[in-house]
Amino acid sequence: MFFLHLGSSGIMIENAAYALPRRSIPTDILAAISEDLALVITECLLDSKHLTLKESIGKGFFGSVYKGELLQESGNDSRTVAVKTVQGKHFTMKDVASFMEEAVVMKDFNHPNVLSLLGVVLDENKPYVVLPYMEHGDLKSYISDHERRITVRELVSFGVQIAAGM
Repeated sequence: MFFLHLGSSGIMIENAAYALPRRSIPTDILAAISEDLALVITECLLDSKHLTLKESIGKGFFGSVYKGELLQESGNDSRTVAVKTVQGKHFTMKDVASFMEEAVVMKDFNHPNVLSLLGVVLDENKPYVVLPYMEHGDLKSYISDHERRITVRELVSFGVQIAAGM
């Protein structure tokens, strides 16, 4: 599964290493999912104290997507991020497991044209998936915007970039 997003300079996203604050202790959510999934998620955990949620920027399959700020471990730098959440207060552990499995798939993406996982936050047993923030949102919404005039050259460029990410 590929998640292609559009940054300010096209589909390309920065692929620079970013020192992220890590968390080492799993929560009750990790205890409720498979052992294999729990081990992988534990490697991706970020400290919830370093994440600040801001305004809602959309809806995903499992819930809402928020703009946020992720503070670097040193506390001197932050990065704007997108944060996916599980919908509502009545989500099931099956929903959480599926949500976490999606995050795990994204963990190993390593291509400048494909959005990759920055980490997972478990705050009060609610999971958050932290991704790079793309200024123009997802590609489908961008090209579906009827107020935006997209040239054939841009569409071909998008197609080439998508193919390169596969």
